[in-house]
Amino acid sequence: MRNILVFTSVILGLLLFSSCSDSKVKQEKFLNAYKEILLVRETITDSTEANQKVSQILKKYDYDEPTFRKDFFELVKNSDNFRALLDSLRNSIIKDTVR
Repeated sequence: MRNILVFTSVILGLLLFSSCSDSKVKQEKFLNAYKEILLVRETITDSTEANQKVSQILKKYDYDEPTFRKDFFELVKNSDNFRALLDSLRNSIIKDTVR
């Protein structure tokens, strides 16, 4: 009985660990794509050219527009976490553009 309990606990722990890391990877992927999109929107004034660049960025990160929007709205659900992510993203952009 004790062995079954230990085995079950280990399996549940592994599942939780893998789901957390998948979520973190998904979040990083989104933030990297979003950062590049923000930079394009800020630096390219021609909307046609900017839209083409954004499409390239989405492809680069294996996104289509509906999936990118879905991920965006999933992150926005937790407003405090999203605000912290945006602050981190803003700081990263500032750091990259100051160089």
